[in-house]
Amino acid sequence: MIGTRYQFGNLRLRERLRGSDIWEFRYYSAGPNGGRKRQAVIVGDTEQYPTITEARRAVQTLLLKINAESPRAEMRIPNFGVLLDRFVEHELPERYSTRMAYQSIIRVHLRPRWGEYPLDQFRPMVI
Repeated sequence: MIGTRYQFGNLRLRERLRGSDIWEFRYYSAGPNGGRKRQAVIVGDTEQYPTITEARRAVQTLLLKINAESPRAEMRIPNFGVLLDRFVEHELPERYSTRMAYQSIIRVHLRPRWGEYPLDQFRPMVI
């Protein structure tokens, strides 16, 4: 029996001839013949993410998408910031004023207080 895999990918810093260096995230996806195919995504540059820790945080949402088909019991529990990133990416309303209000609430109140809090630790009394 073949077990499911949880992949963490590989984050590396690539130099560019012009401009600041970029963070590149590499991972495997299913190939056309059932094999594995290496994929690469540019996360951002060193001005946007100065440290590898910040670049890893930006990759967490992508990791959830990659591993959604084959989750593993011992995978690391994501934090509330990943959930906020997913909400901002997929669920924000189209209306400008509502979108700006939601982004302000997330930036000023939610992310500073709850951004690093693990999702499995949320309880009604904590909030």
